[in-house]
Amino acid sequence: MVSKRRSLAWLALAVAVTGCLSTSGGVQLGNRWAGTPAQHFFESNLATTYNCVVCHTVGDRGGTVGPVLNNVGYRRSKDWLRSWLTDPNAVKNGTRMPKFPFSTAELDQAVEMLSSMRLDMTTDVILAAAGSAPEKGKRLFEDFDCFACHRVGDRGRTIGPDLTWIGRRKSQAWETNWLRDPPAFKPGTFMPDFHLSKPAIAALVSYLHTLAGQDNQEAVDWETLAGEFFGYTESEQGHLVFARLACAACHGQRLREGVSNPNAQPDGRVPAIDTVVGEMTAAELQQLVEGGLQAKKLDPSGPEPLYDCPSYPGALDQDSADSLLTYLKTLAPKKRKWRILPRNQ
Repeated sequence: MVSKRRSLAWLALAVAVTGCLSTSGGVQLGNRWAGTPAQHFFESNLATTYNCVVCHTVGDRGGTVGPVLNNVGYRRSKDWLRSWLTDPNAVKNGTRMPKFPFSTAELDQAVEMLSSMRLDMTTDVILAAAGSAPEKGKRLFEDFDCFACHRVGDRGRTIGPDLTWIGRRKSQAWETNWLRDPPAFKPGTFMPDFHLSKPAIAALVSYLHTLAGQDNQEAVDWETLAGEFFGYTESEQGHLVFARLACAACHGQRLREGVSNPNAQPDGRVPAIDTVVGEMTAAELQQLVEGGLQAKKLDPSGPEPLYDCPSYPGALDQDSADSLLTYLKTLAPKKRKWRILPRNQ
């Protein structure tokens, strides 16, 4: 018998899919959104013509492919929105957002409507309230609508890195430097600068550091249901696991170019592993993921490398390990097939 929790998860998936058809199907936003910029955009000819809610959530309706738009006016400037809508791929290479043939008037309308979508922020109220730093950080995480791009367990999106294991993957010092100004830390990043105060950063970092896989089983359950609902292949299922572990954050999307890791062997970068995964077994992969691997110094007298391969205890069950390995093998370089041609007579 299907459990109540499983039934609810299936219902959530069904809503996520059928909600994509909101404007064409006559679905209305709830009373909470009446008269808000979200409703105005949701019901606009622009959103209907270009089917924006097929991929994006507006109010409490829409798709789950792109970021939630309810607070996009807080995250993005008008100039950024104009550049993005003009040519998304020029802003973020490889994005799934298509380039639409907006007229000048439509582009102006889209920029104005999206920039007006700003939820009321309660940062000062949250910071002044009673509670521990992680508790305040969690409330700020929700207040800043971080789930619009990030995932924790079975909640949120996968536009940015999955944060289910962020507390084991990054140090508090790293997160602090990152949140001060992400575009300065990593030029070209999709993460905007929220201009956070020092107390807000401290609270958020404190909360993020508590995310050490306690929501992993919820993520596994969601991946399983998503695979069943959408009929994913084993490789596609493995890509969900790959996203949950945020392997690309260090090794790159195709495992071929790791990020800079000063004083780490062999060359001051996180090693590329695309050539290794083709020879691994699922058991070896599971052992590596759950046990982690410490980076070795290039110069023994130099500083510690910034990144180790973190340990994710209990992150993979057998099915997850098998599907992850299947996906990783699709990233391995293809072996060349040599053919001996007959000598010309």
